[in-house]
Amino acid sequence: MRLLVEANVLFNEGVLEVNVAFARECTRLFRENSSFVRGINFDPGNTDFHPDRNLPTLASKPTRIPGFRNRIIDDV
Repeated sequence: MRLLVEANVLFNEGVLEVNVAFARECTRLFRENSSFVRGINFDPGNTDFHPDRNLPTLASKPTRIPGFRNRIIDDV
């Protein structure tokens, strides 16, 4: 059995904060336009850790391809 230390608690709280914010903002994106949450598209933004909503960049170009089969929301 391993005991939790303060660093574990802080990490867990951070993970929860990120997941709640991500779910909230992905829902907001979907309500604006359902294609925004498909394929290569906007990141959710509007969070403490990532305030701006941006398109991912592929080869240094902002790119939006909703029909792409995988979800990509950051720089590649």
